[in-house]
Amino acid sequence: KGSRSTRMSSGSLQTNWDFLDGIYLITTEGGDERVLRTRKQLEKVGMWGKVQVRTFKTDDEDRVRGCYTSHMNVLSDVAKTMDGKDDYKILVLEDNLETTTRMSPDTVDKVREFLGRESGKDGFDVFHLAYMMYVPGLFLKDIKEENVRKMYTDASSAVGTSAYIVSKRGVDAMLANNKAVGFTEAVPNVMSRLFPESRYAAYPMVFHRAGKINSLVNPQLDDFRKVMFTPTMYTNWEKLMVGTGLQNNQLFPGLMVTLLFSV
Repeated sequence: KGSRSTRMSSGSLQTNWDFLDGIYLITTEGGDERVLRTRKQLEKVGMWGKVQVRTFKTDDEDRVRGCYTSHMNVLSDVAKTMDGKDDYKILVLEDNLETTTRMSPDTVDKVREFLGRESGKDGFDVFHLAYMMYVPGLFLKDIKEENVRKMYTDASSAVGTSAYIVSKRGVDAMLANNKAVGFTEAVPNVMSRLFPESRYAAYPMVFHRAGKINSLVNPQLDDFRKVMFTPTMYTNWEKLMVGTGLQNNQLFPGLMVTLLFSV
C-alpha cells in the first residue's frame, strides 16, 4: 500500500489506487450504457477492478434531491463498513465522468503523498479529482504542493461531485448534517458550507464531467456543457485559474468572450 504508480508501457495511464480504502460508483436504474462508458474510462487508469457500483432509483419529482440521497446513502454505507477505523479515504464517483487529457499517474502519486500527510483529525475533508471550474466564487490557492491546490468557494458554489475523495471526518460531518436538517440543497453546496477551509483539488484534474453525457439533474444545460466541457475549454480554463491565481468572478468577462468565440 502506498507504492508508486506502475506503468505498463511508456505513456500508460495505469495507476496505483491502493491508497484508497474504497471506491464507489453511483448510477441509476437503466444507466447500464453510462456505466459501460465510465467503466472504459476507469479501465484506462487501472481503477475498475476496485470499484463498487451502487444503483439507485431516479427521483422524478426532484432530481437534485435524488442525487443528494444517493450520495448520502453511499456515505452511510461507508460509515457502517468502516466502523471502528480511526480514519479512511473513500473515492466517490458518478457515472458521467471521463479522464482528462492531462491525467497522469504522477499527479495521483503526488495526491497520495499529500493525503498521507494530511490524514487525521486536522487533515482534509474532501479532495476533488474533478470539479467544475466555471462556477462563481471558486478560487484555487497555491500551497506549494506539487499537483495539489487548496479550494475555496462561496457558500453557493457548486463545483460538482463527479469524483471526490472524502475522509472519515468529512463523511461524519455530512452524515451529521443530513441527520440534523435532511435535504435542503445539492451535495456540492453542502460541501461548500461545511468545508470552507478543508477542501483540495488535483492539478491538473484527473477526471472531468463528460460534456457529451446528458444530465439527469438539469438537462436544460446540456448544450452549454457540450461547449464548456470539451477538453480544450476546461484545460485552458484550468490553466488560466491556476496561472493567474484569480477568483472566477474576476475571470468571467474573459470566459464570456471565449464562450462567444467558441460558439
